[in-house]
Amino acid sequence: MMFPQLAQKGQTAALRRPSVTILLPAKNEEDGIEATFSALPIPRLLELGYPVEILVADGRSHDRTRDVAEGHGARVIQQLGSGKGRGVRTALDIAKGDYVVMLDADATYPARAIPAFIATLDEGYDVVMGSRFLGRIEPGAMKTVNRVGNHGLSALASVLFRRRCTDVCTGMWAFRRDVVRGLGLTSKHFEVEAELFARSVVAGLRITELPITYGCRAGETKLGSVRDGLRIGMALVRYRLGR
Repeated sequence: MMFPQLAQKGQTAALRRPSVTILLPAKNEEDGIEATFSALPIPRLLELGYPVEILVADGRSHDRTRDVAEGHGARVIQQLGSGKGRGVRTALDIAKGDYVVMLDADATYPARAIPAFIATLDEGYDVVMGSRFLGRIEPGAMKTVNRVGNHGLSALASVLFRRRCTDVCTGMWAFRRDVVRGLGLTSKHFEVEAELFARSVVAGLRITELPITYGCRAGETKLGSVRDGLRIGMALVRYRLGR
């Protein structure tokens, strides 16, 4: 069923609003995905009239991530190959919602903010980025080297694309599905967020940032500080050159 949560509410009211896919990229996130699901404001979205589906892009987990997700009624797809970018691109190909809200499944991003992201799309924006640096980062949630690296990459993105960006590596986004599908994303790994920003700017999409609170993650981080940072920086330059 496309939007199983609709069984909780009448469909007539819900269909007056755009449909929403909540996309959770995940790999070995059994420590955090339960908390992420518990925080999803599904009842509130249904009350507001938005049909909702939950789509988990599983990066070939070898823990209970898939079982937990399916237990919460999510549609789970297992990506081919490795890398977050591959998982996100695969999920976007099959997402059914008019809007897509994407956040990491490690309980670091504020699922309670999803209605605000959707409301911003309703205002006419095409892409909404959650900025941890405009908001609040809880103590211990981000290492100093990651904080410095994020600031540096965001500054690089701002200069290269002449568009202010405070958090180019954020893992919380909302966007119009059809618009982003048309961007031709090619990322395979953690540079997918940088590509989303770069190609959205080049395409002339309406982009804005919302402040969010970033919490401590459950489980081990997948992002390598130096290696992945260099890969993201090189990707930004490549995208600026139109590659």
